[in-house]
Amino acid sequence: MRRILSAQNYSLLTVSYWRKHPERSDLELIGMWSLYPGASARLLIDDVKQLPPNAFGNAEMNLFQEQYKISLLQRMIVGGFNVHKLKVTKRFKNESLLAICRIVNCDNSIQEAPDCFQPKWDRIMKNHNKEEMGVEAPVAFIHVHNNWVQTADGGSRYSKDTATVTIRNVLQFLKRGATPELCTIITPYTAQVNLLRRMVQQADGSGITDYPFVWDKLRKVTIKTIDSYMGNENRYVWVDTCGHPGHLLDDVGDPGRPKEYPRTVVAFTRATSGMVVVGEWNHEWQRKHGSNHPYIRMVKYMIEKRFYVQVVVSGGGYRRLK
Repeated sequence: MRRILSAQNYSLLTVSYWRKHPERSDLELIGMWSLYPGASARLLIDDVKQLPPNAFGNAEMNLFQEQYKISLLQRMIVGGFNVHKLKVTKRFKNESLLAICRIVNCDNSIQEAPDCFQPKWDRIMKNHNKEEMGVEAPVAFIHVHNNWVQTADGGSRYSKDTATVTIRNVLQFLKRGATPELCTIITPYTAQVNLLRRMVQQADGSGITDYPFVWDKLRKVTIKTIDSYMGNENRYVWVDTCGHPGHLLDDVGDPGRPKEYPRTVVAFTRATSGMVVVGEWNHEWQRKHGSNHPYIRMVKYMIEKRFYVQVVVSGGGYRRLK
């Protein structure tokens, strides 16, 4: 806040962090803008395809609560404001991640910025995926056979099987010399976050004790829910779907936009150089949700490109199936 107050004479005010704080209200945004009385232009940067704002409290006491669930930028678009849509990105450092971004956004017109691809960062994940799973790409989908999904008391889901595979895979990546601060694990469920963190701290069923020299490195890896990680990115990301991607397959978009799947967009666009998805592939999901669902299309893309591997949990780790 001190930096903002000392910069009241700026002619251009840009607010680009809004999606990192979806609980903030429009009133707070207006209040922040009012701190810059000399600004002749105000620029709001947002993404209507990501998760909408959260609404808390008693709905009967707040007549505008349902409207608040629609992002400010979406309301501006509906209201006829001149909103520019950017079609160029420099986040993704290889073609595979850019292709996945296009799939989950349902937009093939998205282009990479000049010179944004960086093969040197791809090579680390490519080597890991090839040695660990036989996948020659910076992205991979790990199908966990006989996965057991359980439900916690609060209704959140968790799976020790996918958690074991995720942690073991990250462990092997760190063992090859990767920097833990560049690694993130995200999952749709709070119960799975809690399980992953416990396994990291206790080495419960993950085989962590096999490699004591990377113990401290593993503890530095970020573990969060997909929702709480919105607005962030990292070089290497593991998406643990828990084997039951209900939060990814269900439509949680803004009212009036039933074809948007914001949590899917957030989950699979956080990685800049390498991504590993851990879960299951079930043809029943395709029959229920349709072949055009972006999550279904992304998994089929990874299968067609041979980025797909099948494993089974075994002896505190996992082994590949042929």
